[in-house]
Amino acid sequence: MRLQDRVALVTGGSGGIGSAICLGLASEGANVAVHYRQNAAVAERVAGEVEAKGRQASTFGADLTQQPDVERLVGAVVDRFGRIDILVNAAGVIVFKEFFDLTVEDIDRLLANNIKGVFLPSQAVARVMRNNHGGKIVTVASYSSVLIPNLRTVGYAASKGGVLQLVRGMAKALGPYNIYSNCVMPGTIVTELNRDFLSEPGVRDSILEVTPLGRLGYPADIVGAVTYLASDDSNWTTGAAILIDGGRGAEGR
Repeated sequence: MRLQDRVALVTGGSGGIGSAICLGLASEGANVAVHYRQNAAVAERVAGEVEAKGRQASTFGADLTQQPDVERLVGAVVDRFGRIDILVNAAGVIVFKEFFDLTVEDIDRLLANNIKGVFLPSQAVARVMRNNHGGKIVTVASYSSVLIPNLRTVGYAASKGGVLQLVRGMAKALGPYNIYSNCVMPGTIVTELNRDFLSEPGVRDSILEVTPLGRLGYPADIVGAVTYLASDDSNWTTGAAILIDGGRGAEGR
């Protein structure tokens, strides 16, 4: 197993992508700290599934936009497991609105959750890793970080573009401490966050038209790349962004 006995903190571990990542890391031998913001019941279920794989798991609630909450979260994980070897930033939000309908509150929410919600955990965990011979930070960005966004995800794409630059900056800043920073950039992944959007007339078909593999993605499609970036297999890789979008990037849109 590539992650035997390592400790992974997964933010947004109660979400669709986050929960799949928790289980994928556990399958490779990791013990998992499952973060949630509101949905404690789902987090507990995910932790139970991790334990069913023979690994240790605990759940931790925190608001990632608040520094005291994040510091408490990281401290609690270290108290429980002794260290943190892997951080996966999988928490985030999306707003489906066209440009003229976006509000200042929408932009504040997107930036707070998608940028501050990556920066604060990464900084707090990096401080732990710096004193523990390094570690791996893997962040879930988006294909819209680099491609032309959907007209109803302009604000979201802007926030995820910031995430990509943060990931690259962290790679440069943290490399001397043997801390790796990489990201995955999923295309359209079917989760609870976008089911209503995908059910609107014509939306699914318009996405499939520009997706060479001819299907939407699912949380399980993200797990392999995250596991690779969290493992020793990626020990000469930092500052990288892996596009996982069914070939949509090849279309440039």
